[in-house]
Amino acid sequence: MEARTELANGGYSIKYYDRLVYYNQQGQRHREDGPAVIWYNKGGSIGNEWYFINDQRHREDGPADISYNNDGSIFIESYYINDLMHREDGPAYIGYNKDGSIDYEEYDLYGKKITARQFNNKKFVTRLHLENIG
Repeated sequence: MEARTELANGGYSIKYYDRLVYYNQQGQRHREDGPAVIWYNKGGSIGNEWYFINDQRHREDGPADISYNNDGSIFIESYYINDLMHREDGPAYIGYNKDGSIDYEEYDLYGKKITARQFNNKKFVTRLHLENIG
């Protein structure tokens, strides 16, 4: 079952049986004030939240992809800017154990996977930053 809702900004949302998706006027997944895609578990709790701007995974103030366990605790967080895995203040991918402890971390800048040592090397990070903005 699908239900379409027109939005004040000219976009629309569609509620599918297991997810809610927000679109802009061009039909791209897009939402500026929350996740553009919300997946629901069979019990009705949120299973995943995905943030998109103009059909690109993007969020500047937190993870762009969040996966939840059935109890509501976070299972995975992934950080994206302009559809590239990227985080400047910590790991861009974090996997959690059921008890909330970190199981796995991955560091990425501008879509490039790097080691924790490279991430903590200011000269390396500055050079990578200059290569990607200039």
